Amino acid sequence: MLFYVLIAFIALNVFTREGVMAQTCQDMIPSLCSNSYRKYCNDDILGNNVRGLCPQTCDSCPKA
Repeated sequence: MLFYVLIAFIALNVFTREGVMAQTCQDMIPSLCSNSYRKYCNDDILGNNVRGLCPQTCDSCPKA
């Protein structure tokens, strides 16, 4: 189970870096606008700052 979670995090990291998730708030899945997603936008799982690679509208999304 933990293996699949790790794969999911890696995939999410890759997709975010590729700009797949760089959409407007209206296009985003509401759960992606949660506090945990905003934190992910600031730092990835390795602690690297990826703010510039994340959707600029992330912080303005309504709370899920």
